Amino acid sequence: MTRKKSIPPQLDRFFIISAVIVAITVLFVVRLADLQLVHGAAYRQETISRISTNGTIHAARGNIYDRNGVPIAGSRMGFCVDYVDVKMPNEQKNAMLLELWKLFDKNGQTIRTHLAEIVDWKHRLLLSKDDGIRKALLDVILLQEKDRTSLVTGDQILNYMRDKTFEIGVDKDVETGIIRHTEAYSDEEVWCLMQLRYEILKNQPKLNNPMLLADDVGELVMSEIEDRSPLFRGVTTYVKPYREYYNPETVSHLLGYVGMATDKEVRNLNGVLAEKADSLESGSLARIWPKIGSDGTELPLTKAQKEQNKKTDAAVKTYGDENPGALYTNRDMIGKSGIELGGEFLLRGVDGKTTKEVDRDGRTTEVSLDRKAQPGADVYLSVDLAMQKAAVESLQRNIERIRLMGGRKNFGDANAGAVVALDVHSGEVLAMASWPDYNPDIFLKGDDKAITDLLAAAGQRTWNRATQGAYPPGSTYKPLISVAALETGTIASNTRIQANYTDAWLNAKLETETKTHLTNLEGNQGYINLERAVATSSNMFFYKIGVMTGIDNIASFARMFGFGRKTGIEIDESTGSLASREYKKQYYNEDWYPLNTAMASIGQLYNAFTPLQLANYVAVLANGGRMYTPHLIRMAMSETGSMMKSPDIEGVALEVAPENLAAVRKGMVAVANATDGTAVNVFRDFPFQVAGKTGTSETGNEKRGESSHGLFVCYAPAEDPQIAVAVVIEHGVWGAYTAPVARDVLMSYFRLNEGGYGDTAGEDAPGGSAASGSTGNAAVPERKIVGSAEVIW
Repeated sequence: MTRKKSIPPQLDRFFIISAVIVAITVLFVVRLADLQLVHGAAYRQETISRISTNGTIHAARGNIYDRNGVPIAGSRMGFCVDYVDVKMPNEQKNAMLLELWKLFDKNGQTIRTHLAEIVDWKHRLLLSKDDGIRKALLDVILLQEKDRTSLVTGDQILNYMRDKTFEIGVDKDVETGIIRHTEAYSDEEVWCLMQLRYEILKNQPKLNNPMLLADDVGELVMSEIEDRSPLFRGVTTYVKPYREYYNPETVSHLLGYVGMATDKEVRNLNGVLAEKADSLESGSLARIWPKIGSDGTELPLTKAQKEQNKKTDAAVKTYGDENPGALYTNRDMIGKSGIELGGEFLLRGVDGKTTKEVDRDGRTTEVSLDRKAQPGADVYLSVDLAMQKAAVESLQRNIERIRLMGGRKNFGDANAGAVVALDVHSGEVLAMASWPDYNPDIFLKGDDKAITDLLAAAGQRTWNRATQGAYPPGSTYKPLISVAALETGTIASNTRIQANYTDAWLNAKLETETKTHLTNLEGNQGYINLERAVATSSNMFFYKIGVMTGIDNIASFARMFGFGRKTGIEIDESTGSLASREYKKQYYNEDWYPLNTAMASIGQLYNAFTPLQLANYVAVLANGGRMYTPHLIRMAMSETGSMMKSPDIEGVALEVAPENLAAVRKGMVAVANATDGTAVNVFRDFPFQVAGKTGTSETGNEKRGESSHGLFVCYAPAEDPQIAVAVVIEHGVWGAYTAPVARDVLMSYFRLNEGGYGDTAGEDAPGGSAASGSTGNAAVPERKIVGSAEVIW
């Protein structure tokens, strides 16, 4: 019997281990072949897309504070929802999108769509007969060009979208091609899906260009989307800063508002950035836009204009390459008016950049930081919020008071106005109010209907009357005429001129071209000097010295004092208009006559100035002849605390003799303090002297029941000027009626106790009298600015 040879146990284990190793190696080889050979291209494409997808870190807009550090505007964090169109079966996509819509609806929020602006689902109608709108809609939804001619009515278009473009709740017979509607969706759900599908089809959202589904959504929506991310394929959320205003109505017009940048704004803002970088002249890189012809079509650009645009685009590209992230895009929120616009390049931050790895469903799997976001600078305004509030409230209160006062020339139509207060030694705007006001929050909420209603509302609520409203100055122009007459030697400060009801010399002068006779509303005043003429606002006195001085001299000094040109403040402003020989020739193609000079000398005719221009002119009179550029931005600081902007307050000394300015100021002091001064009733018991000038400017429609405008300008204290104020009330009847607004502003500035205001009558208001509340005989508090705070001692 032969005995089998036994295999050692060690060798047995070796064979088993070897077999396992071989099996594992085979598996690895097979899997590697599958990854590289079979599915290599697909995985390679996925890897590329994951690497090349960029993300944005949105920079916060700079905060805005008043001069004391009280916040006016800031930022808060909110959530956005983006969508990337990913491939999935049609029914699966419809189910997912409907669930997303329901999620938003459940939380009281909406998804951005625009189809409802084009078609009426309920009545199956196109909302516009414009062929261009219909063509644009068909361009998006058509599957075949041959279908275009059969889609005419709203009903046909909506059926096509549901049945063919998006296949929402339809069952198609493969053999016959007949389409029938299933009961998978209700009519309301079909309409929801059509709106979403249309938006997706129109925008074609990709990984590098996602579509914004919803802006500023609630935390509940964001959390649920994240929790159910496997269902909501292609839907992502991110954090973004949003603008926030505090007590915005108080500063609505000087603050302004923000909105999404248009393509035109983007191009022009980028041009400005490139100009600043290369120290080029402002406007040299502004892009030229086609003009619109009478038929509504764009006119082609000339060759030179096209070359200019190429130059602009090249400069902007160079700037963008050298400053990553600095260029604007049409997804940026920018200032549209007020200091939001005027301080745009300070307030705007620079977005950061990330590289995102995303999966095939558009969900972020990994993020790396490429560039940090840089928040905008904090801007400190020169306005005092408490003083601003006092100005707004007084303006509204006194407009309502004037409307109810009655009187011979009061038609109860006072409805709007403005007030500006300036520091006479720096040009800082201490208060700037325009009424009626509005709430800029409307623009932040993005409610298109509310915005449309506001812009269309009576009273032009968003119009800043303080800088954009131009009004005939009336008698507030007489101090300027006085300066011109004194400087040219036409009169001296002690010259006495006859100012009776009529004047033979003046009428003889005027009769060389016209039969018009001018009269003195103040009656027979006899021989009066400059001080009394200003105090009583004598028309005859200023008719005569105006004609003697001549319009060319008057216009020259008016320009010197800032009339007929912009002041240079940071926000939008009107140039107004200045009565002059050139103005009449340019706009009326007529010669100038002495009658024109006489009327211009009392602030009528072609003169129209902004309240800001009037306040700045009074500040120059008050400070002894130094012209400052009015400004709202006191300083701006970066996030690191470095000063980015500090205003130039050097000012320019005007070539005007100090003794002549002193003579004019003496007359303005008499306005508010002499027994026959036109504003004495308003300031009779004030604890210090105020220098001012009333003004009543005719609208030309008084005979048709429209009240004249009322104006008042002043500075205080008279002996040591600190603040200049200008007030205009549209249809305010008399200049003296507006003086209580200036009184309230001065009381706020000097921190005086509130007193009675009284209904005043003064200039051109025969027999008027008023009671005025007393503020006591307190000494004038010294008001100084230290840093960004105000100290009184």
